[in-house]
Amino acid sequence: MQAELWAPSDSARRVSYREGWGLLAGMLFLLAFAGLFLAVALFPDEIVTRKGRDFAPYVGWFFTVLFGPLALIGGIGGIGMVAQIHRVFVDERGLWLRVHGKTDLVSWSELNAIHGQLPQPKAEDDPHSKPVPAALLFHPVDDGFVGRHAQILDKQQWETPQIALPGKSVVQRITRAVSEVRPGLLR
Repeated sequence: MQAELWAPSDSARRVSYREGWGLLAGMLFLLAFAGLFLAVALFPDEIVTRKGRDFAPYVGWFFTVLFGPLALIGGIGGIGMVAQIHRVFVDERGLWLRVHGKTDLVSWSELNAIHGQLPQPKAEDDPHSKPVPAALLFHPVDDGFVGRHAQILDKQQWETPQIALPGKSVVQRITRAVSEVRPGLLR
């Protein structure tokens, strides 16, 4: 019976998302770049002009050894990040957040409001502005909210409790699910 208390209901709306696509794409590009240098190191006669043919294998091996392991390790890390699925369940009791292997229930009674923050680039006319990341912002009832849910909240944003999200579509899907269950909480 205890397991049923700490699980979302069967009618809960589920929002799943993955992170790490940018890292994976970057590491695959770096791996292709290292592959080009490997080709220069192995086949300098076919790739390099006559003038640089003697020096080309050394340059090719240097950059292959420099970028190859970094690209392989980063690519494996990117695959691991993409393989991990993050889930948010929304039911009549609250938000069930499972982020980075940690699960927490944010009850509706703990919140005055929820706000979905869409990503925005930094302002072009202000050199001191910063880009706004996609996030789910919480407006808690009391000050103890941050202490109770510290494991899932962003560590850099204690003044406004929030959870960083990978993009606009995830923010929109979560706020849509909240609006179906508790429309009065959205701002």
